[in-house]
Amino acid sequence: MPIFPATANGTDWASSPGLQRLLGQILEGVTTPIYVKNQQQQWLFANRACWQLWRSPQPLQPWSDPTPAAPVESNRAEPNRATLTEAEVWSAEQLAAVVAYDQAKPASAQPSLTVTLTDGEGRLRQFERRIQPAALDPGLLICFLEPSLEAAPLVKAPQFETLLANIPAIIYRCYAEADGTFRFAFVSPGAFAIAGMPAETIQAQPQRFIDCIHPLDRAGFQTSLQMAIQSCQPWQWEGRYYKPSGELRWFHTAAQPQSQSVGVLLWDGLLMDITHHKQVELATLERAVMEQALADNETRFRTIAATIPGALFQLRVQAGTWRIDYISDRSQDILGVSAQAITADIAAFLERVHPSDRPRLEASITQTVADQSPWSYEGRCVTPEGVIRWWRGDGIAVPETPETMLLCGVILDITARKTVEEAYRESEHRLRMALDVSAMGVWTWDVVTDEMTWGAELEKLFGPAARDFCQTFVAYLQQVHPDDRGGAATDCGPNPPWR
Repeated sequence: MPIFPATANGTDWASSPGLQRLLGQILEGVTTPIYVKNQQQQWLFANRACWQLWRSPQPLQPWSDPTPAAPVESNRAEPNRATLTEAEVWSAEQLAAVVAYDQAKPASAQPSLTVTLTDGEGRLRQFERRIQPAALDPGLLICFLEPSLEAAPLVKAPQFETLLANIPAIIYRCYAEADGTFRFAFVSPGAFAIAGMPAETIQAQPQRFIDCIHPLDRAGFQTSLQMAIQSCQPWQWEGRYYKPSGELRWFHTAAQPQSQSVGVLLWDGLLMDITHHKQVELATLERAVMEQALADNETRFRTIAATIPGALFQLRVQAGTWRIDYISDRSQDILGVSAQAITADIAAFLERVHPSDRPRLEASITQTVADQSPWSYEGRCVTPEGVIRWWRGDGIAVPETPETMLLCGVILDITARKTVEEAYRESEHRLRMALDVSAMGVWTWDVVTDEMTWGAELEKLFGPAARDFCQTFVAYLQQVHPDDRGGAATDCGPNPPWR
């Protein structure tokens, strides 16, 4: 049966007020938004469901009504005329698609056209738009707007709106296409606190949000989204984001695919600011790295302390009292006392210092602490077995607090060196005695520079005048008896037989 039958006298429905009222009553209770338009793209009729979509107060009346309301988007002013054109309802892009579709229909096999519009609450809604020509008036098109299952709007009860505004995260619904592009159907009011831009801006210009992602993380964002679309699996991404103010934040988002159409996937998701978590994670990592470095340094230090031929130490001087905080295990080899005993009580160390050297040791440390000058000391120690050893201490005074000074240094066993020095002094003393008894002198001659140096015995042999005696080998030959000069020159000349 035709939707718009002709009247008995052949007039069409548009000129029959009675038929118009009948049509309005028939479609009043239909929940699907329906409107009728002519070839000039003018809306001639819209049922109550269509007007409620835009929150308009009354349905469109025939064009004979001088002041009808018109179903327009929430940001448009209602025209003061009886008809409404498609151009006043859709965006330019949507209008082009609608007109092209209507012109191709009914020859097109396409069952419907997916369109997006903004309802009276400012929400983006998707509809499947179908058309059907009027049976007796092909110049009229009946248009049906059937809500898309993928575009079911989020419920916005007052309690839910308060919840969305207070949750420290962004709740969103978006459509993602196979090429990685997407658009937002809903963004919760908490977007400004999280992302630094209003929810309306993100919803209308999603590219502005993407442009704020850190350049090094942007490719990962696109790749993860494309992989989730291709696999139709839950999507997760974590990366850095620059707020419009320049503040760097860390974001984590997780979304669940709700339904799928050809090339488009609907996502419901949550985006959270995880900057604090990342800062804690970074601090934990830095602490772990630092602890590992300290452990490595401790191992390295203990290896060095165990292998060097000396004992490392740290002496704390505070309010006139001394305490050894640390001394390496080499103290056992040098002093005959364990490191544990010395750190427990400094008396264990001082008792090992030779009694004759103890006042000099205390004076040297006191002077170093007072002047904050380098410390150097040599003295003797007596082991518990009664063995006398020589040791040397070198260190640097480091102020820890105004009242506390640390003396850090090393103790070396110099017994072997002292033994050699003592033997050398003893040998030199014996040689000196032999020279004095035998009335002999000692001299040295530098063959390269031809310089001669004579010992103190020369003055005893030849008198005070010998101080300037023979500074060169040539001068020495002049002092030799002429009969012996040739032999002296041969034995000690430029090419002596012993060379």
